Amino acid sequence: MIKIKYFNQTLVINSRGGGIAEYYIENKGTRHDIIYGYKSEKDHDGGMGDILSPFPGRVENSEYDFEGKHYKLEGFAQNRGNTLHAFVREMEWQVEKTGENQITSTLDVMAKEVESKGFPFSLKYQIIYTLLEDGIEIKTCVKNVGEKIAPFGIGYHPYFKVATQVDEMVWRVPAKKVVEFDETLKPTGKMLPIGETRLDFREPHAIEGIEVDNCFTDLIRDDDGIFTSTLSNLSQTRCLEIWQDESYPYFQTYSADTIADSNYRQAMALEPQSCCGYAVNMPKLGLISLKPEEEFNGRWGIRYKFKS
Repeated sequence: MIKIKYFNQTLVINSRGGGIAEYYIENKGTRHDIIYGYKSEKDHDGGMGDILSPFPGRVENSEYDFEGKHYKLEGFAQNRGNTLHAFVREMEWQVEKTGENQITSTLDVMAKEVESKGFPFSLKYQIIYTLLEDGIEIKTCVKNVGEKIAPFGIGYHPYFKVATQVDEMVWRVPAKKVVEFDETLKPTGKMLPIGETRLDFREPHAIEGIEVDNCFTDLIRDDDGIFTSTLSNLSQTRCLEIWQDESYPYFQTYSADTIADSNYRQAMALEPQSCCGYAVNMPKLGLISLKPEEEFNGRWGIRYKFKS
């Protein structure tokens, strides 16, 4: 793992998967987690901090069709027979400090190395984590360096901690719609108006026992195209803003109800995504067909406002 410190912030990036293991600030000798993460692999749980690509979420029965051909993913983590968040989070990345306040993770996915596992495409990843005075910015560039159009999506899986437990958190999500899921968390193809659901957080209010494992879309953005969700404690002394640009039209969320007991409802996963889960099986849910030499570029980040 690679660690950097900048002002009162500490960021740790794991070479396994290239994602955030820890991100916290220290104030008057007290540590305050911004991202609820892990110090060692044995504590990694529920996708903590993982980069989800090329298929965020699940791949139904671990199979997909693309450009007239059928593929089956093999050798990757599964959930009930469905490949889960495949598959760069399971690979070894090159991670290095590239500035006083910056870490860069890179990975080359070569078709010749993963074709036998059901992904005969070549992608070059670069993730740049930059600490700012009041938060972090994550820039992502993924280039198709192969000779074929590649199916592609990307998401991030950070958990956020602003209170002792999720029930004591106040949440705001300025979104117009939620993707309808069935009982297996597979999209039905319908988009539900937010006002017709139990997930209308357009105005901030406490989560208070609501179980969340849902994907928001039709996000409300500012004049610069930025969507921002906020998470705070009841007293408003700890507040986070999680923002994402237009490259991420989906916002997957999860209140940690089905992970290890020690982490049960301890933090909220708020996940910028370029597509919804199952998108490789349901391309209208944001799957990108990345042409040879074409790049995906996206930005998201976190701002914190903590009162002493």
